[in-house]
Amino acid sequence: MKEFPSLWFGYEQAVLNLKYGGSLYFPSEFTEGKSAITINGLIWMGDVGYMEEQIQDKLEKGFHCIKLKIGVDWKSEHVILQKLRKSSPKISWNFV
Repeated sequence: MKEFPSLWFGYEQAVLNLKYGGSLYFPSEFTEGKSAITINGLIWMGDVGYMEEQIQDKLEKGFHCIKLKIGVDWKSEHVILQKLRKSSPKISWNFV
């Protein structure tokens, strides 16, 4: 199974879970079904209109972190970023 790291990891976790009596390693509101995990809203590459539709959809769904991969069409993508900054001032910005 070592040729399949994700399966090996799952196996190791199952063995450790049994070793410690089947209890959770890190109990939390998520593991108790009381809350969700905060994730980012990924925006798929496409034309400007498609990307803007996705951004609006993510904002309406309550995402406060939106992930855009930019660099293919910088002029258009720059316009999208400018619009997003003006329309959604609560979004924090991180550039990687």
